[in-house]
Amino acid sequence: MPINFMAKVIADLPQSDVEVVKRNPFYRSKEFLSKVEQKNCMRQQRLHYKEFDMDNLPDKLDLEDFIKRIQIMEIAMDKDVIERLFKALTVGNDELLSDTFSSFVDSWKDNGTETDAIYPHLQAHLKEGEECPIKVSGLISSGDGSGRLVLTQKRLVFLGDGNQKFHDVINLTDIKRMEKIEHFTSLKSLYVAALRIHSNKEGEKPYTVNLKSERNSWQLLITEMWNGRIVSHAQKDDQVITEAALNVMLLDAVIRSSESQNASHARHVESAAGHLSQFTHSTTKKKKSPNALKHRINPSFSEPMKSTVEAMIYIPGTSSDGSTSDDSDSCKLWCGMASGKVKIFDGRTWMQEAEFCDAKDRVCCLMSVGTGSVWAGSFDTNIYIIDVDTYTANKKICDHSDFVSDMTVTANKTVAYTCSLDGEIMIWNTITLEKMQDSIKLPECRSLTSIKWKDGKLWCCTKEAIRVIDPSTGDELKRAVYMDEKKFPVQFDCFLTYEDKLWVGCTGSNNGKLLIFNEETLEVIDTLRVSCRGISKLVAVENRIWAGSKQGKIHLFNTKTCRREEKVLEAHEDAIRSMCMAANQYILTGSGSKDGKVAMWKADFDNT
Repeated sequence: MPINFMAKVIADLPQSDVEVVKRNPFYRSKEFLSKVEQKNCMRQQRLHYKEFDMDNLPDKLDLEDFIKRIQIMEIAMDKDVIERLFKALTVGNDELLSDTFSSFVDSWKDNGTETDAIYPHLQAHLKEGEECPIKVSGLISSGDGSGRLVLTQKRLVFLGDGNQKFHDVINLTDIKRMEKIEHFTSLKSLYVAALRIHSNKEGEKPYTVNLKSERNSWQLLITEMWNGRIVSHAQKDDQVITEAALNVMLLDAVIRSSESQNASHARHVESAAGHLSQFTHSTTKKKKSPNALKHRINPSFSEPMKSTVEAMIYIPGTSSDGSTSDDSDSCKLWCGMASGKVKIFDGRTWMQEAEFCDAKDRVCCLMSVGTGSVWAGSFDTNIYIIDVDTYTANKKICDHSDFVSDMTVTANKTVAYTCSLDGEIMIWNTITLEKMQDSIKLPECRSLTSIKWKDGKLWCCTKEAIRVIDPSTGDELKRAVYMDEKKFPVQFDCFLTYEDKLWVGCTGSNNGKLLIFNEETLEVIDTLRVSCRGISKLVAVENRIWAGSKQGKIHLFNTKTCRREEKVLEAHEDAIRSMCMAANQYILTGSGSKDGKVAMWKADFDNT
């Protein structure tokens, strides 16, 4: 079945039907999924408008009404982007005139019409799934003759008038600088506003294009897309390219609509453009990422707001002989979100494959039970048993009366332990989903944040201590506590046991701390100060402890020497809220809603 046809059919389906189709094994095959998702990504950028009744607009729109209408028309979904657009169109006012809004929408539609009209002439030359026209000039002249300049996500191209001859002008990453000039044309014996583009390739001559009245706007648009690619490369985040392309199209519509006499931003075009030139004005994001960073994923992509990545698990695929394999097409990354959704990503392409939306509050913990199900614990007090083939939950556990905070399972996957913040621990048969004994209630506990099963014991983390519990009786066997030099208790945020040590991430009065206890006696071996507000997550791999901080950094510690390594990784713009290991070679970190992304790190990177 042709990929183009299938991509169009799937893109036109209601979201509920799309989820049904995506569960089909044929759709979920790596090659088909990749091609359809790439096609529809480009299609969304080319057909980026949904018809909406513009006849009954109020005289003025406030921000809330503006956001709702922009989302309904599917011009943009991200509230941060829409708020920047509102600022660009209102230039400091609290309300937007309906005439200005109408002019903007008309300009947006005009760009879509122009790019769609020229696409058939470019399709054979563009890289499928990677680029499409996002801006087309009027009829202009250049060294390639008369025609139209076209901007894609990757480059500038020129399409000759009449013969539709294609010329590759320059890749955006090859641009060294651009300058606005007045170019003398001998044919008409006059000076024309032009843009001269210099390449960083040695021996390459500058390319001059006579854009006339479009010159200044084209410089802004090219600069934003060019800088978007720089940021994408620096941050190893492919979705930045899509964000930059959207900025370009919004910026183009704002500039076009400013030509209307009634437009409220007509006299403030440069100021308006500044709100949407997000990557042009970015400085920190252009800094090169650490060598350890492999890739970034945005689970909140196409959502109205960024959401915290509360939990992650990586599930290896199953090979033909039934054994687990990271090389299998069926390996998956599951992300529990503060929005209440669970996002599932293909473990090889890292594209979103499905989502689960039943939870009414944040999904803060995930657990793989056997090969058939994933348990998702939510702040709505329920645990959803999600089938890994259909991504639906036909069963759920509703026995907890407080926020479900964590879950753990025995080595043979037959017994699961679930806990809530109020200190209640429940024990379940994972096959029958029946309780195996009465609940365990930790005394004087109001903040049970995490539990781990190890060697027949339950290790429980509260804000005040690590308690070791006998799961058969509920008795406390031992406890790890710590007071700082001023005899104040430090806040325990996370823990792990590795080799013969207990590592605990803490929030101190002035900085973060990493406490190291003897696992058997729970005596303090060492205390490491960390320059951060606190340690939020820990993962151990080989001879390293990866400590994620509340400031979004990763601090690395050597398990043999119990000392911090020289490397500190700049990971996120918000606190690290989740961590896991993938394919025995990557560490994944999920961040708070200010950042909202997942970063993938090489576990065995060279520390030099």
